[in-house]
Amino acid sequence: MKKIFITGTNTGVGKTYFTYLLLKSFREQGVGVRVCKPIASGAELHSGVLKNEDALQYAELFPELSYEDINPICFKPAIAPNIAATIARQNLTIESVNHAVFPILTSVEQSDDDIGFFFLEGAGGWKTPLNEYQTYADWVSQAKMPVIIVTAMELGCINHTLLTYEAILAAGVPVLGWVANTPGDKMEYYTENINTLKAMLPIPCLLELDSKTRKVPLDLFI
Repeated sequence: MKKIFITGTNTGVGKTYFTYLLLKSFREQGVGVRVCKPIASGAELHSGVLKNEDALQYAELFPELSYEDINPICFKPAIAPNIAATIARQNLTIESVNHAVFPILTSVEQSDDDIGFFFLEGAGGWKTPLNEYQTYADWVSQAKMPVIIVTAMELGCINHTLLTYEAILAAGVPVLGWVANTPGDKMEYYTENINTLKAMLPIPCLLELDSKTRKVPLDLFI
């Protein structure tokens, strides 16, 4: 089973959109796949349980799973996880993330289902803090999972993507490629921006997305 971490150049860049389309394409083709969003900030109460909108999208694709199998750590305010954890009086560390995720991962690995891919979606960008001393990047680095970067094609995307790539590389984590997402109207000089990124990044642009995209080609992974 291949484990792949999805990060972004910032929050709101389209990580969930890309991951959802990817999962949907796998499911439609009958390929075994699972997803986990270990940490989510921004949630509402559903029957007394905090649930995040992004994770609920995944839950629609996996009705056989409990919500906690998809999103084990959830905070109500839509703010940085370290601040949300402090408000909730919870201890958010690499160890607590491991404690939440490893039972899910073990269950998948021991399942009779033929699961070929396990995708984990991050929260915010690569350096999202867990606490004053640790970041999400530290957890991914320890887990040694390869990463896909999702970039929002908007002003500043070149700088944000290059810095994110360099930070991941410095952490000793392999980067499989990057995804160019257009969350709204196509930016001015889109072609020039994406060509610059393609020229400057030594990793492939896996896909160009916009609001009309409905499927992700699985030959990117299979």
